[in-house]
Amino acid sequence: MFTKEWREDFRREAVRSVHREGKSFQQAAEEHGIKERLLRSWAQGGTGGAGAAIFLAVLASSLILPYVWNIYPIPRTIGYYSALISQPWLPAERITVGSDALVIGYTLSASDTWVIILDARTRTIRYVPAADVTGRLVCQLNSEHLIASNPSPLVPLSTVRTPQLPSCWSSGSPGGPSTPPELDASKWTTVKIATSSAGFRHVTSLSQLAICAINQVSATLSVEISGGPAGFRIQIDRGPLMRPGAVRFVPAGPHDTFSFTFIERVNPFRSSDHHTFAVEWRSPIRKSTTLERATLNLQYQRGIRNC
Repeated sequence: MFTKEWREDFRREAVRSVHREGKSFQQAAEEHGIKERLLRSWAQGGTGGAGAAIFLAVLASSLILPYVWNIYPIPRTIGYYSALISQPWLPAERITVGSDALVIGYTLSASDTWVIILDARTRTIRYVPAADVTGRLVCQLNSEHLIASNPSPLVPLSTVRTPQLPSCWSSGSPGGPSTPPELDASKWTTVKIATSSAGFRHVTSLSQLAICAINQVSATLSVEISGGPAGFRIQIDRGPLMRPGAVRFVPAGPHDTFSFTFIERVNPFRSSDHHTFAVEWRSPIRKSTTLERATLNLQYQRGIRNC
């Protein structure tokens, strides 16, 4: 039985006959009764099958990685991780205080005297008298929806199913009617401007209205115009338009007033819930039209990403 030490000495002697004695691999291999390929592997620092083993390992990894990616997909959005880190290890709740006040947050502690709540929007601690809490409903925040919407494994490690919870911003079951938006922002102008261009141009005084919002945003545009017909539309983040797109106002006389409400659901833009809104207008028939005064009012729910 050859010992491990003997085998190591034999390998070193065979390699030394090539490096120090100047013998060819073929000659040294014949003298030691081994294969030339094995001697070359020893001379390169291997043990015979090491090179082949490394090659096979790399090949197997390259073949199996796409399969693993399909079985257990990795989140593809940065927002997934920020939402996961910022979410407490507690269920979110819609907490009714008094007759109509609503707090979206996490119940940290509840006793006969106080209910301690972490507000999901402001991330502040609120102490509410227990007698004032008239209702509590476990719900799902938008950040939790982002986590839950990550592709599920093809072969899950657990058979636990994610419960279908109502949205924290809705008044009932999943898919139920939404509560009125909680915030608003506005711009107004009394500076007269005129156009006869058929191409849309920004109304400078009603542009770059910035908000941090999620879900549906409604924009009510009220104008007073004179002259020819005027077309209006509202652009989001210098790209998509609020629905239903461009609308036309046709004044019946001087100083005619019109109002229209646009709506659109906003999505994160560059991993942020910050969005800008701009009013654009034109003269569809190239007849001069004058905007005498106008207001733009946005209603929305506060965003959660980088706000």
